[in-house]
Amino acid sequence: MKATVVLSAVLGLVSSASAHYTFDKLLVNGAQQGGDNTYIRKHQNSYMPTKFKNIPSGSISPTDADFSCNKGATAAAKVFTVKAGDKVGLKQAFGGTGMLHPGPTQVYMSPVSNAASDKGTGTWYKVSQSLLCKAGNAESLRTGAWCSYGEDNVHFTVPSTIPNGQYLVRGEHVGLHGAHNGEAEFLLP
Repeated sequence: MKATVVLSAVLGLVSSASAHYTFDKLLVNGAQQGGDNTYIRKHQNSYMPTKFKNIPSGSISPTDADFSCNKGATAAAKVFTVKAGDKVGLKQAFGGTGMLHPGPTQVYMSPVSNAASDKGTGTWYKVSQSLLCKAGNAESLRTGAWCSYGEDNVHFTVPSTIPNGQYLVRGEHVGLHGAHNGEAEFLLP
């Protein structure tokens, strides 16, 4: 079974100074494919998080139409073909070395008729998530108890049950460090 995918990136955190990042590289079975934004849509949100309130200047809210593929996303340069069982990852941009906010990662797929040009307004299905993978105290819940903590990519295995076709893939890391104030941060490609 093959699924043709073009990746719509998710915002992430990248620089230690700002603790924000985004993802712009495709990994397939551990190997980087192409360069920056070859298979992941380039957007205009830099590495700023997407939030429901106290939205950073120039960013967007999760209720905005651009949320699926990120602010002002343009079509990816190329479409990459993968098969069921392949491990696909969205790697941090700007030399990012790891997600350093507590919180889960999720990956969604959306069937489309043309992965190169579709806007991502269709139905999205969650195909993967990583949550807590270590027991610990309250402090560890702010750091290493999360499976994604310190990872430099959001990754998933292409499901064996997915029908052949073209898909957009969207990964995200949700930083929960401000969630108690209604300020969870969605970090997208």
